[in-house]
Amino acid sequence: MNGEILTPKDPAEVIMVGLDFSALLGAESMATITWTCAVRVGTDAAAAAMLQGTPANGDAPVFKHMVRNGVDGCLYELRVIITTSGGRTLVGTVDLPVRTA
Repeated sequence: MNGEILTPKDPAEVIMVGLDFSALLGAESMATITWTCAVRVGTDAAAAAMLQGTPANGDAPVFKHMVRNGVDGCLYELRVIITTSGGRTLVGTVDLPVRTA
């Protein structure tokens, strides 16, 4: 789950990205969740604005968020931090390249 590179998206696309925490959660559930988006390669002052709306957590333990925009040629890191019902903190990341189709 950490460091996976997703299929590139076009800046015009809006996609749903999900991270599967089933192997880590066990019998616990998600108490709080935070998503962030940052540039790993390239320049985009509006990287955080790529996260559209609120997370779609109805399909737990796969936590999802809509992602939009992005700058052609940039590589973004999407990071999810979950606090569990048992008090643990779990972190998952994926990399999302943006390329104009």
